[in-house]
Amino acid sequence: MNGRLCHVSKNEFGVIRQFFIDEHGNVTVNAIQDVEPNLENNKMNALERGKRITSEVCNPVAHIPHVVGLKWLTEEGWWWMDADKDPGVDKKLKAKLNSSEWRHLRTSELVV
Repeated sequence: MNGRLCHVSKNEFGVIRQFFIDEHGNVTVNAIQDVEPNLENNKMNALERGKRITSEVCNPVAHIPHVVGLKWLTEEGWWWMDADKDPGVDKKLKAKLNSSEWRHLRTSELVV
């Protein structure tokens, strides 16, 4: 990161935010989250219960770390938590969760 680290915070989701300021007063925020425990939990859930659940009722199909949501927001311009309000976001989220690239976010074998 360019600039001087001026503040660090951590939220309830384990996202660490580092705030850097450069010589012109511009602030850059770097978000970091250890997603490995989350991904391991997702894999365990998919293996243990995901294959035997056949109903969409009360069946979580994925757990998305907030830092991944921030990645999609900054790189693609949409926030995954808006999926219930925006059909376009819902379609993008379903495409992500059904793709092999983001399979590790899934906690169920159900196709969304």
